[in-house]
Amino acid sequence: MIEIKREETRFGAYDGEMGIGSLTFTIEGQTLSIHSIFVQPNYRNQGTAERLTLAALAYTRAEQLYVHPICPYAVKYFADHPIDNLV
Repeated sequence: MIEIKREETRFGAYDGEMGIGSLTFTIEGQTLSIHSIFVQPNYRNQGTAERLTLAALAYTRAEQLYVHPICPYAVKYFADHPIDNLV
């Protein structure tokens, strides 16, 4: 089972102990900027990138932050799934 963990400036996706993906971000003021999302090739097309994105979104809501998608996946995701705290 894939587990998503929040780390200092990223969310990591793990299959057991093995890192299989990540979403990197920065926070400036009240805005969390999503810079990149990467999933290992063997784990793609299984919803891992979406789970990383949803983890970041849940974090922004809990911390009352705005979201600024920069990487292409995040830009497309939020275009397809509008949210109220998008910059």
